[in-house]
Amino acid sequence: MAPRPPNYSQDRLQRERAQAIKTREKAERRAEESARRKAEKTETKPDDGAA
Repeated sequence: MAPRPPNYSQDRLQRERAQAIKTREKAERRAEESARRKAEKTETKPDDGAA
């Protein structure tokens, strides 16, 4: 009996799933960083105006 051919579609699905997870995590990280920067910017503006 011949060996079964590799299931390339399963490999592709796993790769795509891992890539989607990585992309989603990167987007979340960038959103958190931009929110943090925006918060820092709004915190310093009132001080500059008052001084």
